[in-house]
Amino acid sequence: MFTRSIIYIVFFLSWGLNVSSVTLYYGALDGSGVPITNSTWNNINAWSLTQGGPSYGQLPSCGDDIVIPAGIKVTISEDVDLSSNCTSVITIALFGELYFEHPRRLDLPCSDPSSVIIVHEGGIVTAEKYNNSTYIAKLKLGHPKSCMG
Repeated sequence: MFTRSIIYIVFFLSWGLNVSSVTLYYGALDGSGVPITNSTWNNINAWSLTQGGPSYGQLPSCGDDIVIPAGIKVTISEDVDLSSNCTSVITIALFGELYFEHPRRLDLPCSDPSSVIIVHEGGIVTAEKYNNSTYIAKLKLGHPKSCMG
């Protein structure tokens, strides 16, 4: 009886946590077997569990690791909020391009340690021009101290 109680407690404690986080790669194969290399973040068909693999059919969510490979351009065409109800770290490894349309933003969760975007060699964050000047991309990288109170 005691062993069974411990198993139930562990199950209920882990049920509230995000235990289904995955690594998602942008650039899944489309229906004709061609990688999607230039589309929006919210294109659920563009995300894959393997680089150049079949579509996962879901967008990145709380706790996922995200990889944008070289040669891929991902456009933030509408606000992306990965911070709501999420305290898990999200890591974005950027080898390709992350492009922001005006005035779109990408919110990553507050966590300890903090969520990050790692821009690797060849990776770039860009934004469209707005009123004859380059729009500054809105990245909200939550830091635990900035999330309190």
